[in-house]
Amino acid sequence: MHCSTPAQRQELRQHLRDIAAVTPPPDRAHYGHANEDNPITIFAERAMADLADPDTQIMRQAVQKAETIRAVARSSGITLDGPGWVVADTLGEHVRGLTNHFNRLSFSPAYFAWKDDCLQTLVTFLCADAQFRDMCRDWHDYSTAQRIDTATWFSRTFHAIFSADLIPQAIICVRDFERPPSQSAIPRLVRGTHQAPHPGRRSHDIGFNTHKSAGFYYLENALEVAFHENLHAVQYGLAGAAARGEIKDDHPLYRDARLFAMAFRNRVCYLPNIRPAYRAHPLEVDTHSQSSMFIAALRAA
Repeated sequence: MHCSTPAQRQELRQHLRDIAAVTPPPDRAHYGHANEDNPITIFAERAMADLADPDTQIMRQAVQKAETIRAVARSSGITLDGPGWVVADTLGEHVRGLTNHFNRLSFSPAYFAWKDDCLQTLVTFLCADAQFRDMCRDWHDYSTAQRIDTATWFSRTFHAIFSADLIPQAIICVRDFERPPSQSAIPRLVRGTHQAPHPGRRSHDIGFNTHKSAGFYYLENALEVAFHENLHAVQYGLAGAAARGEIKDDHPLYRDARLFAMAFRNRVCYLPNIRPAYRAHPLEVDTHSQSSMFIAALRAA
C-alpha cells in the first residue's frame, strides 16, 4: 500500500474511518481482560500456532532466545528485575541473538502512514490550541497536580485523534508516582508506565514519574513520555480490535495489530533491564521512535 504523500495518508485515514463506521460496536465489558478468557491471549496463541507465518516464526524464535537469556541469568546469579541496567558479558551473545530477531520484524507501510498522519494532526491541533500554548509558557510554574491534570488532558486529546479512525477510544486513568534512580553504578530511571486493562478495571493506567530526576519538570521530556505511554495504549487497542474481529485479515493494519497481540502475550521476551533487548522489542521500538518524531514535529511547528 502506497501512503507516502499527504493525500495518500488522508485517503488511508478515510478508508479506516469507513471500515470503523460499519464495524459493530464491541462489548466494552470484555475489553482486554488479562485472564484465560482474554481475547488477546486467545488470538495471539492462535497466531503463534501459524508456523508458516514469517512474523510468527520470528516471535517464536524470540521467545526461545529470551527464555535462554533468563535461564543463563539465573545460573549466573544475575537478576533481571533489579533497579539498574544489566551489563553482563555472559549475556552478550544471547542478547545480540534476541535483538537480531527483533530487528527482523517490521511494521507495515500503512501503519507508519496512519501514525504519521495522526501525529501531524495532533501537532497541528496542539499548536493552535490556547490551552497548550498556556501550558508551554507556564509549565515550570505548575504544581505536580496541575502537570498531571494537563497530562490527562493531553492523553484524552491524543486518543480522540488516534482512536477515532478504527478502535474504541481508550479509557485513560492518569496518575503520578515518585521513583528516584537507584544507587547502583548504572541506574535505570523509569520515566513512565502503562498498564493495560485487567479484570475489574477497564481503563488504561498511565503513570508519570514526577521525581525531579525523571525530567517531568521539563516540558519536552513530559510531552515525550506522555506520547510514548499513550501510544502503548493504542498498540493494545489495536491488538484487542484484531482479537475481537473488528480488524480482520483484509484490514490495512491487521498484520500490525496481530504483531502487537503476540508481543503483549509473550511477555517473556520483554526484558526492560537489558537496554538493547528493551529498545529492540516491537512495543518499545515503535513508541521510542514515534515519541522522538513527535517532539521533532513540535519543534518544527
